[in-house]
Amino acid sequence: MWATSSFFRHQLATVVILQCLLQSQSFTLMHDLPSNGEGRRSRSEFAHRRQAHQILSAASRDVDAIDDNAENGRNGASPSDPTRGNRRIYIDIAIGDEDSQLGRLVFHLPSPNLLPLHADNVARLCARSQASIDPRCTYVRSSFRHSPQFIYGYPQYRWAHVLDGKGVNAVVGGDRIDEKEALKMCRNEIFGSGSYYGYNYNDIFTRPSTVDSVVGDSAGVPPAGGGEGTAAGVVLAVPLSGPGRGLTALSIVRVGESPKEWGERLLINSAVIGWMDDGCINVLRQMAAQIDGPPTVVDSGILDQ
Repeated sequence: MWATSSFFRHQLATVVILQCLLQSQSFTLMHDLPSNGEGRRSRSEFAHRRQAHQILSAASRDVDAIDDNAENGRNGASPSDPTRGNRRIYIDIAIGDEDSQLGRLVFHLPSPNLLPLHADNVARLCARSQASIDPRCTYVRSSFRHSPQFIYGYPQYRWAHVLDGKGVNAVVGGDRIDEKEALKMCRNEIFGSGSYYGYNYNDIFTRPSTVDSVVGDSAGVPPAGGGEGTAAGVVLAVPLSGPGRGLTALSIVRVGESPKEWGERLLINSAVIGWMDDGCINVLRQMAAQIDGPPTVVDSGILDQ
């Protein structure tokens, strides 16, 4: 259990330090060592002092770890648990002008994230926190790709919607994001088909759906592939290959509603950094089915927790 108070953390830190000190009996004798005939400290004393410094440094690192764990526990934040400590971002969608709004899409970004730079970049672009420095650091007035590949009902439909953005990142000085070390730690294998990165789809969607999977709207989109009562199964992903890699591109991928032969294969060569709130599924279905023009972002931001 995480520490829940400053008093408890300090008590635990004291125990750690005492344990480290007890590991060296010579530590307590350090100040009793004699000087040599020339008034200089002996080599033995220097060795003891060096050993004492190493012990206290190790204790300090342990105390910092205890405090960090306690803080993460209070915030419910853990990279291995994608359902706790989330930031919520939103994107308002319209077809044509702002008067033709379809609605709002809300996404959950775990914080801390398995891919912190990618997740922070998307959050900052939604919040427009760097737009005063470079007006291209925003998704507002960017349009989703619109072709038969992205319109439900066409045989080419690929169960995903891609927003390329404006190509200028809000982190790492605008350069391409490269998280090679983080990617090594979050690879997800797809049996016989390849791999994707970030959060595992099945780890996210192991909870009941908050939306009825039987929809009777004009979009005519079928219910979730898993049947009534399952989660909508829509993830937020970023590309790891192609011209949009490491920049502003993102994909809204309908894994849960796709045919079984697709499923997680839709995520190959990409990284999952979050997921869509189930309550937005009808907005996404309408966006997928409309043929009037490219869906455009008219507003975006971060919701208060």
